[in-house]
Amino acid sequence: MHLADRLIFTGEVQHAEMADYYAAGDLFVFSSVSDTLGLVLLEAMAAGLPCVAVDINGPSAAIRDGITGLLTPPTESSFAAAVARLLADAGLRRQLGARARTEQQAVSTGAAADKLLDAYESALYEHRLHQQRSYPWFLHNE
Repeated sequence: MHLADRLIFTGEVQHAEMADYYAAGDLFVFSSVSDTLGLVLLEAMAAGLPCVAVDINGPSAAIRDGITGLLTPPTESSFAAAVARLLADAGLRRQLGARARTEQQAVSTGAAADKLLDAYESALYEHRLHQQRSYPWFLHNE
């Protein structure tokens, strides 16, 4: 495919350096059909990259199709067509990337992590209440 002079396999990269790697890209492709959240999508969007992903699980929640990136059915041809579309249209790449960055600044990964932590703490609290009601003799001073 004549990509040898345009493609670098870096090996392992430290997380602290990832923003630089995202910033060097034109777009971010995410073909997983099993990843449940796809935090890398949020990181790529925060760096201003439009994303192409399969419209399943986490990517469906992270990407707004046609606004912050492109979502595709889980077929090779659909995925490849979306990637080719963004590679061929610099204006669309810039538009989607700018919107992705704006939206991710409003909803940062830190804010998402805080919401997840709140959900876990709430679940733990509810679990402890249930335990106290069901087994008051077991939980003395928790």
